Amino acid sequence: MRKAEEKERKEKLKKSFHERISKLLGWTEEGPPPRKTVAIIHLSGAIERAPAHGTKPSFNDQDPKILSGPACAAIRRAALDPEVAAVVLRIDSPGGSALASDCISRAIEDCKRVSGVPVYCSMANYAASGGYMIAAACDRVWAQPTTVTGSIGVIAGKLTFQRFLARYGVRVDGVAFGRNAAALSPLEDFDAAQLARLDEDVDLIYEDFLAKVARGRRMAVEEVRRVAKG
Repeated sequence: MRKAEEKERKEKLKKSFHERISKLLGWTEEGPPPRKTVAIIHLSGAIERAPAHGTKPSFNDQDPKILSGPACAAIRRAALDPEVAAVVLRIDSPGGSALASDCISRAIEDCKRVSGVPVYCSMANYAASGGYMIAAACDRVWAQPTTVTGSIGVIAGKLTFQRFLARYGVRVDGVAFGRNAAALSPLEDFDAAQLARLDEDVDLIYEDFLAKVARGRRMAVEEVRRVAKG
């Protein structure tokens, strides 16, 4: 009889202990909740455009780079994972392609809206220009005291080789259909109309950059403009 009572007492103690621990840890009768984790995504190097699968040839493949396709895919995959409670982007980039930076920025905004998972930014040595465009879309941003950041502006142009080719007697010919078909050719300078069009495009990208920063950092566009300055 005493053995049965002792066994019953131990069972009650065991059940009571289990109930208290379960309550403390937020467990249910089905067991412990899914383990939550923080996804850390490293974005290092110049920002270039590339598809989600495969890589894009670069002028120097030895340098680290941020490829827009794989970066967007990694952010979406992490944000939609039910075990991920937050995403941290470790950004170390001086900038790069405006289009590629825009793609990554939009991926961050889409994931926050669809999944509700917060996305944070931790800046390393650099988070400038396109790197800052990406950071601005995050919920919170941390920078090191020596991080080079900001550079809210846009620059565009091209290299030309006419004098180099002329020096060595190299002659080049080609066929182009359309007034601006060869506008980006390194074999000739921009004409006045092409330069004017380039200025318009740069201004449009700059205004979009300002709007992104204003939206992400919860500021008025004119407030951003005063500190950005192109």
